[in-house]
Amino acid sequence: MRQQDQVPEAGKLLSYLDTRTTAMADSIYRNPVSDYTCRRRAALEREVFFRRDAINIGLGCLLPNPCDWKTHDYTGMPILLVRRPDGLLSASLNVCLSAPRSPRRGGLW
Repeated sequence: MRQQDQVPEAGKLLSYLDTRTTAMADSIYRNPVSDYTCRRRAALEREVFFRRDAINIGLGCLLPNPCDWKTHDYTGMPILLVRRPDGLLSASLNVCLSAPRSPRRGGLW
């Protein structure tokens, strides 16, 4: 999310916390069951929500030590997270070059 969009959204969220409320619609909205069962819609949502922009997949404190690592594939994209020896976090596609369809699995979580 762009910072110019984050700031007002964060303000709204903080306001909801302060007032112990939440966002409310003007009336009841009914989702068709197909919204939850349609494979085409699921694929589109996966693309829009998880593949077009950066996403938060964990807190840096969960990889506290150099060389700590974990895998993440909840979005269908295998990602390897590593705490580098210099302390920075690194993320890359988790694909084995000798068997491209077989991501490594494991990690701290």
